[in-house]
Amino acid sequence: MPAAGEGRRLALDVPKALAEIAGRPMVCRALEAFASLAGLVEVVILVPEGARQTFVSALSTAKLERVVPRVVVGGVTRQDSVRLGLEALRSAPEVVCIHDAARPLATRDIVSAVITAAISNGAATAAARPVDSVRQDHDHGDTRAIDRSSVWLVQTPQAFSFPLLLDAHRRATADRVSATDDASLVERLCGARIAVVRNDEPNLKITTAADLACARALYR
Repeated sequence: MPAAGEGRRLALDVPKALAEIAGRPMVCRALEAFASLAGLVEVVILVPEGARQTFVSALSTAKLERVVPRVVVGGVTRQDSVRLGLEALRSAPEVVCIHDAARPLATRDIVSAVITAAISNGAATAAARPVDSVRQDHDHGDTRAIDRSSVWLVQTPQAFSFPLLLDAHRRATADRVSATDDASLVERLCGARIAVVRNDEPNLKITTAADLACARALYR
């Protein structure tokens, strides 16, 4: 679970993943979707350098039934952090699930559905259809309408065959390739087909103070 973001736009005195939501750190809320997940064998949390012990203390309240989260210092970028997390795994899982600590509203149902899709397809992501109309930049500053029914807004959780995702990240490091999410990386570098699992439940990514206020309101 990437949790190494500083969250500068939130103007907090703690890393973003430690922002409190309904009395508990955001990272613990994000872990709730995994609490009773069948087959869960290992959880690695990627955290900012210098904040490891703070996260260890905060995660003592994480409610996972069979697994104690392990805290590992992440990289400069999210992509670096995910690779470091994969390389830090002590087990050899069939499937790995990547979920951002900054998405504390994801449900157990969507996590389970994405993992199931990855078992069948090798790679899967949660995503939502946009509710707003969509326009795309076009020539000379013009814009053009896009049929929103053909567009997906990509989220996490995302799940992958472990060898597939590890191979994609190692290729990306060697070739200096970057992507905004892991699904894009395995698609680009490994030619993987990405199964999309529709999620209509709230799953906002906490980026701004307004996002954090919305998440706190939904937990009341």
